[in-house]
Amino acid sequence: MFFADTCWRRAYGSQSDDEGPPAKKQRTTDTQPHRSGSVNDGGHQFEMKMAAVIGLRGLQRKETFELFSNRPDAGNFDDIVYTAGGRRFFLQLKHADSPDKKKLTEEDLVKLLRKCFESYCDIKHGVIFEDIPVSSSEFIIYTNKELEPTLLRHERKQRELNIIFKTSEKGEIFSFLPDKNRQNDVYTLLGNEMRQSKKFRNLRNRESVSEFLNKLIIATGQKGQWELDEVIEEEIRKHDAVRVDNELYKTELLEFKTRVEIWCRDKKEKMTNNV
Repeated sequence: MFFADTCWRRAYGSQSDDEGPPAKKQRTTDTQPHRSGSVNDGGHQFEMKMAAVIGLRGLQRKETFELFSNRPDAGNFDDIVYTAGGRRFFLQLKHADSPDKKKLTEEDLVKLLRKCFESYCDIKHGVIFEDIPVSSSEFIIYTNKELEPTLLRHERKQRELNIIFKTSEKGEIFSFLPDKNRQNDVYTLLGNEMRQSKKFRNLRNRESVSEFLNKLIIATGQKGQWELDEVIEEEIRKHDAVRVDNELYKTELLEFKTRVEIWCRDKKEKMTNNV
């Protein structure tokens, strides 16, 4: 039996394709309309393949985990929500297929940070995720894009990223720092942007801007959706007890991705592995 199939069956508790609904599928309440998107949409493919990579790695580590894709109650951090070992990871994924869009601009980043900050405040002060405090949670913007030259001039500190999420050693993993030498550092730019929001009038949220940016991890230069096929195939290959030729691995990869696609499309399912 191929490793990908073993993982999927273990995660969902099914024994065959003809036995009906898998035992391990668990439903959550979907409170927002489903997002639309073509099967060929690069952003959707990026989310689907990252969910596959993370799910495979979680299974290989034999750790108990929950994995959601497009979780509606996580706001702008809904793309991937992964919980394991008493920690929760919220990922906002940004993908670019065309070379002319591979640079993350200052304007786009500030708009993205505003949405992410509002979601951070909702998560921090809400009740849905209160089982794990914000201090034990990580908030990550994860992209195959790279910073444009203007952003490269902003002060940054290097950060560590859980190995389960990394797909490239070439990218930069960092948080922005306050920069006294710049009139408009990222902290100031986000503060100015947030003043347009009613939520920002709350003192508690105003004080959270620095806290959020200090906590936020940005991972740039990661593998794009086309390259993630190789990552998934390698994860299957590394841990497969039975070695087969490359063509069979590619067939298994296609079947595995099809199952992940069905899971991602549902938007109500969580993948879990109780070991």
